[in-house]
Order: sequence, then structure tokens, then C-alpha cells
Amino acid sequence: MRATVEQEAVPPPPPPLRRNREFMLLWSGAGASILGSRASMIAYPLLVLWQTGSASASGLVMAAALLPNLVVQLPAGVLVDRWNRRHLMIVSDVGCVLVAGSVAVSVLLGRVWIPQLMVAGFIGTSLSVIYLLAERGGVRNLVATEQLPSAMSRNETRGRVANLIGQPVGTLLF
Repeated sequence: MRATVEQEAVPPPPPPLRRNREFMLLWSGAGASILGSRASMIAYPLLVLWQTGSASASGLVMAAALLPNLVVQLPAGVLVDRWNRRHLMIVSDVGCVLVAGSVAVSVLLGRVWIPQLMVAGFIGTSLSVIYLLAERGGVRNLVATEQLPSAMSRNETRGRVANLIGQPVGTLLF
């Protein structure tokens, strides 16, 4: 018996999200990135407080680390919409590693400088904002339309868990 044209046009169902390799790589990589971002956001002010004993200097570093959440979101959204999201995510993660490495080197040399930590916090958070926006936009390219609500809810849960444990991890690493 011959199948009708309508039956031939029905695509197979998409694999479950846990078997979608690209989504799982993105999901786990973004979780690690968020965790690292939150850990450094708490570690930098603690480092200043430990080195200087100044709560106001620690507050300046924290403010510099939080400022990108206000001023970088819109320009980063435009950037993410116009450039390759995958490349932006890679560059953002490499940049975060380099920024954290510069802070680690300054600590090892015993030359912690508050302006450097302010710049490191600002750049690190700016790169994290770009990463997260690119990651959120990239999910739409990796999952089927009917799986999008489930994928987004998994991303939101992952982000909340990483935020929740990121600050204690930063304190522990400090």
C-alpha cells in the first residue's frame, strides 16, 4: 500500500533533551561558566577585604563587578544578535579565564591592586553577560520548537543552582 504525501512529510520526533549532545554540552558548559562567574564575583571583594581591611574598597570592587549588569546588557544583546554566538561564547570564556589568571598572578606576586580588581571584576562580569545572552539565544538553534519550553526551564534551573552555590564556592576557594 502506498503512503500518502502527508504521511511522508511528517518528520521523526526529536531526541529527548538528555540525548541531544549539543544541548547537553551547551547546558553543562554554561553551568560551569555561571558558577565560575559567581565564585569570582564574591572572591574579588573578599580578596580586597583580606589585603586592605577596607570595607569601602571591597565595596568598590563589588560595585565594579556588578555594574555590567546595568550597562552591558543592551549593547551585549545587539552584539549577540549580530555575531556568531558560538564564537562569542568561546571568546567570553577565554577572556574570563585570562582575567581570573591575571588576578591569580597578582596574588601570587603579592601585588594586589584595587583598580586592577575593579577592572577585572568589570571585564569578567561583562564577558559573563555576553556569554549568557549568547547561550540563551543559541538554545533555539539546538532544540526542536516543541522542546524549547523544557530546555529553557532546564537552563533557568541550572542558572539558579549555579548562582546559589557559586558564592559559597567562591568563599571556599578564597
